[in-house]
Amino acid sequence: MGRSPRALFLVVGAYLALLGGWRVAQVLPLVSGYHVVGEPDWLLPYLAAITSVITVAGVGIVITGLTIRTRAVLAGVLGRGSAALLAVVALAHTYFLINYEDAFADGGFIWGFFHMLTLTRLPTTGTEAGILGYRIGTGFGMAVWFACCALMFRLTVLSTRRDEQEEAQTGEA
Repeated sequence: MGRSPRALFLVVGAYLALLGGWRVAQVLPLVSGYHVVGEPDWLLPYLAAITSVITVAGVGIVITGLTIRTRAVLAGVLGRGSAALLAVVALAHTYFLINYEDAFADGGFIWGFFHMLTLTRLPTTGTEAGILGYRIGTGFGMAVWFACCALMFRLTVLSTRRDEQEEAQTGEA
């Protein structure tokens, strides 16, 4: 990876941009004219908004990876902003899951974790043990989202600070 985590920014950012973009393309056409029976009217607009924000944050992280060596100030602002935006999404979605999600699936921990990282879910219910495992896996998946936010923020701060210090030393020499 060299001296800066450029590849990590590019991989994580591309994953988020592609995942969010894919989900936006699936949800956006449903926002007008459709309603999920038994769910609040704001559910589909919420899902479209949250996946759009994930897409924007992913694009910001990719641009951070592309500019971290050449434009440290821009990369720093964009990387921190994108990581903070992703943290807001994770916080909002955690609130949603705790207060509104009522269709947890059977399948246990692994499927709960997998579905959280891919922004999918099974719209079914199952055994109590399977649902409990799924909820625990979902919680663990949300913890990974928060860890990703913190990691991207920290790496942006460290990388841009180091690049700014190197530029200052080069200018003094």
